[in-house]
Amino acid sequence: MTNSTTSTNSSAAQSVIEHIKHVAQDAEALVRETADVVGERAKELRNRIAQSAAKARAQLEEIEETVVDKTRLAAKQTDDYVRDHPWESIGIGVAIGIVIGVLLTRR
Repeated sequence: MTNSTTSTNSSAAQSVIEHIKHVAQDAEALVRETADVVGERAKELRNRIAQSAAKARAQLEEIEETVVDKTRLAAKQTDDYVRDHPWESIGIGVAIGIVIGVLLTRR
């Protein structure tokens, strides 16, 4: 997997994680705000929402840990490659710099 693919996957995963965190926070807020609603059905619903939110948080923590681990692994592999192939890495960096320079001067 290339570094750009890893970066894209990492940012997409991070976006999903943030979105799910907000959903879980909203669910928890809903549980708090409806605490004064009485009735067995309301109580059962609040419990189910609270359990779902807790489960989502636990899964998010696992996903977040996986994303962090994969990102660290990609960074380590990149570092190892650069250390093992310094001249090739310099050449790649120069080539990327030239392409970016050409693209920027065209505007």
